[in-house]
Formats: sequence, C-alpha cells, structure tokens
Amino acid sequence: MSIDYMSGIMSKKNIYSIVLIVVVALTLSAWIIIDSQNTVASLQVRNNGLKSQTTAYKNQTTDLQNQVSQLQAQTNYLQTQINDFQGLLQNQTKIVKIVDFSLNLSEARGLLPSTIGLQVTFKNLGISDVENITMVVRMFNDGSEVDKETLTLNALHVEEEQSMNVTLFTPSYPGGAVYMISLMTGDLVLDEITL
Repeated sequence: MSIDYMSGIMSKKNIYSIVLIVVVALTLSAWIIIDSQNTVASLQVRNNGLKSQTTAYKNQTTDLQNQVSQLQAQTNYLQTQINDFQGLLQNQTKIVKIVDFSLNLSEARGLLPSTIGLQVTFKNLGISDVENITMVVRMFNDGSEVDKETLTLNALHVEEEQSMNVTLFTPSYPGGAVYMISLMTGDLVLDEITL
C-alpha cells in the first residue's frame, strides 16, 4: 500500500469524521434551538396564564372592595337604626305622668294679691329611674303669662309617686286663668297638661 493511498483513506476518514461531527453538531444545535423555542413558548404560555390570573385577582379584589364598601354602608345604616332605637328606648323607659292635681284658690285680702296653691302628683310608669325632673308651672291670664314657678326633683324611682306643691301669685282674682304644667328631664318633655 502506498502512502498516497493511505493518505487518501485517511483523508476520507477525516472528511467522514468532519461530516459526522458537523451533522451531529447541526442536529444538536437544531435540537437545542427547537427545545429553547419550545421552552420560550412554554414560558410565554405560563406568563399569559399568570397575567390572566393576575387580572382575575385584580377583578376579585375590585369586587371585594365593592362588597366591603357596601357592607360599610349597611353597617353605617344599621348603626344609625340602632342609635335611633336606643334613643326611642331611652325615651320609652322614662315615662313620668301627671296622675293627679288640685287647686286651692284664695282671694285677695287688702293689699295681698290672690294666691293659688297647686298640688301636682306624678308617677314613674317607665322601666327605669328618672333623674333631674323639673316641674314648670305657668299661669296665664287673658293670654299673658302672669306667673311661673320651677321646681326640681332629684330622682323618681320606678313605680314611685311624688307630689309637689306650688304657690302662684296673681294681681287679680284668677277666675279666668289658664295653668300649664310641664314635667321635663333635660330637654325631654315627660308630660304636659293645661288646666
């Protein structure tokens, strides 16, 4: 065998080896490129899925915020109703009524004016004690207020009955007088009558 023949075989082997290496390298490169494209496509699909989930969570968050706002509005409405009910209940527990009254008239004698003795009896018909009761008695004659007396009672217990006496003065005989009796605690009028 000659050297030329051997070098020719060697060169063919080299060529085949190089071609084989190139084919393997191209195949591996193609596989890596295809795999990376598949990986990128898979990551894009996952990214789109995550974007969809994020959008869904944002929508749910908005819905929950709307529900929270609605619940806060309902809570405020219910709190207002509770406050109104407590006010009504408080007013209903403070029930004091005038249950009896009597007038004692005395005519003027000499320089002394006429006097009217008024006894007012009232009773706590509510379910709680009432404090700081004020009784205001006004006397009107010919449409004008002639006299006014104010008395205070510290407390009236449940079912308790109390009487207060008031003396009113008038410069003339009180035959045509009108009397207004008001029972109050603070600004709340418990009972009021006109005689």
